[in-house]
Amino acid sequence: MSDFYEFEKVSYLENCESGRDEFLAKSIKKLEQVFFINSKYLQEGETSIFKPFNIGSEEDCYSYLEQNFKPCFLCSPSFDQSGQAYLIFWKEDEGYYRIIQSNAMGGFHSPGGGKNII
Repeated sequence: MSDFYEFEKVSYLENCESGRDEFLAKSIKKLEQVFFINSKYLQEGETSIFKPFNIGSEEDCYSYLEQNFKPCFLCSPSFDQSGQAYLIFWKEDEGYYRIIQSNAMGGFHSPGGGKNII
């Protein structure tokens, strides 16, 4: 992770992780952008760690496909009964796996007029 943040010394990362030093703003921004981290989680302690994409937005889906993300489904543990799953996009980028999931589970029954049907 020191390489990821472009820190010259691993000890700087260790100091940041232990609370003896602070992460640089550019490091936090990179973490948020690469791994889709919710900035409110880092700044305010909001419970949602990751930012989702809008499953009803064709623009969001096309954008990830154009960035060479691959689509995949993350099925609910009760998928056999509910038929519900999250649409996720993933790719390996510079040795890291980047994953973003949809903001809602889609399935065979959609309260959104059909836009959430997978």
